Amino acid sequence: MAPDATAGSNASRRLTRATPSSLHLRITRYSTARKPAMNTTALSASSDQDDLERLARKRVRAKMGWLIHAFIFVTVNCLLIALSLSAGRHWFVWPLLGWGLGLILHGAKVWLAAPGGKLYSRMLEKERRSLRQQGNAW
Repeated sequence: MAPDATAGSNASRRLTRATPSSLHLRITRYSTARKPAMNTTALSASSDQDDLERLARKRVRAKMGWLIHAFIFVTVNCLLIALSLSAGRHWFVWPLLGWGLGLILHGAKVWLAAPGGKLYSRMLEKERRSLRQQGNAW
């Protein structure tokens, strides 16, 4: 009985020590070790296309998310305005301002600072120039 209990506890210890990053590393090692060798130039060209496709999809999802957020903002706040004015009060201003600030910050993240966005690209290029001038101090 004792050997079985020890084996079970070792297995449970192994499971509790496994972290998501270690599991990802194991999966990556397994998947890369069993892939057939490929032409590296063809692989890099398809990899670049895949990266562009992934970035394009990510940016479109972010922009669509903001548009949905803006539509819900307008719809809900129109209902709140109608409800507030029907009661003869003007409390609708507070949720409008709070949520509006959140919508503005969300929009700034999506439209200005998103990877591939204009502001992000300008900042990235500025950092690259700075690092080239410093002689890549890293």
